[in-house]
Amino acid sequence: PYLKSKLEINMNKLKYSINYSPADVRRMVQTNDGLKHGGCVNTASWCKTNFFQLATGSDDRTVKLWKLHNENVKHMHTIETGHSSNIFCVEQSPLNKDMFYTCAADGELRVCNVMTKNHTELVASTSDGKMMHMFKFSTHSVHELVTAQADGHSVIYDTWLPAHAKVMDITFETGRCESYR
Repeated sequence: PYLKSKLEINMNKLKYSINYSPADVRRMVQTNDGLKHGGCVNTASWCKTNFFQLATGSDDRTVKLWKLHNENVKHMHTIETGHSSNIFCVEQSPLNKDMFYTCAADGELRVCNVMTKNHTELVASTSDGKMMHMFKFSTHSVHELVTAQADGHSVIYDTWLPAHAKVMDITFETGRCESYR
């Protein structure tokens, strides 16, 4: 129920801005036989480079890309992410339209390429293997993203640096912030 409510709230904010209701998105990901997700859809985000494309992530550990046009929905791609558990966040890279970042209950942050479909790269993982709930790209630098993790940390990574280097580790339980620059 919590994830369903969270997804419906996020869809309300996003969908009404371009005339698609939350029910339209639900119908889209649930009615395309053979193309639909094999589990709950936990996340949906608009592609930054095409206003009418949507990326969804699911319990089936895949990302699916959809094109919405009027009442029609077209499945564009399925990406095998390499995650071993449910996906909770997916975002298109602000630097490359073919790259999508994902995080999941397995505690991993991964980057996937639509063009190669099955090539994924592990970007980072939580220190104790606990869940990574979500991440967001920075509003001031397209190279930085911040994670929200079940281990009580938020970590800032720089995607421009080799191996997506850790820039800062914030521990909220202790109020400690460790910089790596």
